[in-house]
Amino acid sequence: MALIGSRLRSVQTRILCGRGRSTARASPFSNTAFWRTRGFCSSPATWAPAKPAVLPNQVFTLYFAPGSTEISPYAQDVLSLAVNLLNDFPNTVAVIEGHTDSIGDLAANKAISESRAAAAKNHLVHKGIAPARLSTVAMGTEKPLERNDTSQGRSRNRRVVIRVVASTRG
Repeated sequence: MALIGSRLRSVQTRILCGRGRSTARASPFSNTAFWRTRGFCSSPATWAPAKPAVLPNQVFTLYFAPGSTEISPYAQDVLSLAVNLLNDFPNTVAVIEGHTDSIGDLAANKAISESRAAAAKNHLVHKGIAPARLSTVAMGTEKPLERNDTSQGRSRNRRVVIRVVASTRG
């Protein structure tokens, strides 16, 4: 399918930009200058879509077992996506928020959320992201996604949220 699309684009370019066989009759498409000013007569290297200049905010979420700070294989896959994005956009920073459910002591939950955020940060640093681009915040039980009165709600609240945003540093 890609081959058909590229050949079609090639034929369209030859017709619109005057690079094909000339025909005796005039066509509404024969005004080459019109098509060149609109980018149709550019080289194939410029046909690929450009990377956006401004990155929209991106959010990655990792989930954890109760009382655990261990990065699961699923979480490693999510972190790989974050690493790719941070590498593709070097003018971005990441804020890493650690969260817990409401089971247990508040101080212990704060410490667990801090350890979860630090584990995610360490993983990103190990994959080559500069530590200066990463900041961690221990939220504890302060911002639950769901109510903590069900096991499903508590499992959604045991998480690390990585927010990738454009850097405000000059």
